[in-house]
Amino acid sequence: MIRMSWCEISKRARRRVQDVLKSGWLSRRRYIPEFEQKVASRHGKEWGIFVSSGTDALRLALLALKEKYSWPEKSRIAVPGLTFAATAAAVVQAGLVPEFTDVDPQGLMNPGIKEWCVGALPVHLFGKIHPHQYHVPFIEDSCEAFGNHPIKGELGCFSFYMSHHVQCGVGGMVVGNGRFEYEVIKSLANHGRVDDGKDWYFGRIGYSSRLTEMEAALGLSHLEDLPEQEAKRKKLAARYAKAFKGSRDIAPLHSEPSTWMFYPIVLNRDSAAIRLLLAQKGIETRSMMPFLRHWAWEGLYQENCPQAEELSSRGILLPLHPGLETKDVDFVAKTLIKLAN
Repeated sequence: MIRMSWCEISKRARRRVQDVLKSGWLSRRRYIPEFEQKVASRHGKEWGIFVSSGTDALRLALLALKEKYSWPEKSRIAVPGLTFAATAAAVVQAGLVPEFTDVDPQGLMNPGIKEWCVGALPVHLFGKIHPHQYHVPFIEDSCEAFGNHPIKGELGCFSFYMSHHVQCGVGGMVVGNGRFEYEVIKSLANHGRVDDGKDWYFGRIGYSSRLTEMEAALGLSHLEDLPEQEAKRKKLAARYAKAFKGSRDIAPLHSEPSTWMFYPIVLNRDSAAIRLLLAQKGIETRSMMPFLRHWAWEGLYQENCPQAEELSSRGILLPLHPGLETKDVDFVAKTLIKLAN
């Protein structure tokens, strides 16, 4: 089976995890601050806060801007109609309302958002770097894109789940520059605790969003392996692009610049049957995030994202990760071309 994700635990990572276990100190100490700083500086920000998931990162970032700008409950946040469900779920969890916004031909949220939106949550979809900016405060959902791209929004959010570029098993991070946002997110992630000179003082209703030194140890080790892995992702993406060039049935959704979390393609018809046939050939794929019509979003989605729905119905995410070899990509591409024809 050709899988969608892959993880290799290096000797360096194993040594770091063993260092944590031998120290007898699992909570924040050495590796978490180092990991936070390296991720933040890599994306042009001053600080990072390591939290329990990418979804948590999005929710805490939204709550920080909600407090900063005094957004009323149920204020609307522009969210792309094509994304993972966690993007919109984090908005709801923060007491806000997702304003689903249609996407451009590459699946990226259009810059022309509704005038009643107080903020925006653009997504670097499947690794594609989002080029648009917005006239309202915005947070970049970069959970599917990790690299050297500068975060232009007030805050940026990352995920370190199994299928992502940097893998800690679980985990996420918020990066930013503002001191106010830093203090709010730090407090919210630690049960609402605040540093005001009082012992164990809780100034907010917070959450438990912390992780251990072991996840940060894994993350640091994956950061060191990233340049080689990035080069391989780009090589494999170029091989897919060459295989599909000239096809009337298969169109790659993205080109460079991208960090290539997956390889997204769009068929000239609905993709469901083709995905089943690919699975029978031993090729794992993913649908292109068709969550808008799911029951959880009834009453919130206003059927105003035709481009997003079209891409969702015809799109397929193909495997693309450093564990693949060129022969694997060739097999996937040849099989898909044959089935699509």
